[in-house]
Amino acid sequence: MALQVHRIALEAVKRLAAVIGAIGRHDRGLAKQRKAAASSIVLNLGEAEGNDGGTGRARLFSAAGSNREVRAALELAVAWGYVSAAQVEPLDAEFDRVAAMLYRLTHGRGAA
Repeated sequence: MALQVHRIALEAVKRLAAVIGAIGRHDRGLAKQRKAAASSIVLNLGEAEGNDGGTGRARLFSAAGSNREVRAALELAVAWGYVSAAQVEPLDAEFDRVAAMLYRLTHGRGAA
């Protein structure tokens, strides 16, 4: 499942790029932070795949934290009026899927 979540997270990040541009026109700091958090998801997943047991699991938790940060930034962007809820909803659903997969990998089925 780790390879699958990596692929899905990478696709979600690709779709996020357009929204980051819209947010950046209003708030460069928020766009930069969200971009870094999104990159962190994929990078931590890549690192988890190359580590054993506890270290790999710790990277999965880091990816989950970054995933939550991206989702919080999307919420903020809507709250500030930088983007519409309709723009964010499909992205949030994709990052919710990533969150569910990471939860299963760290807490339930598929846990290390």
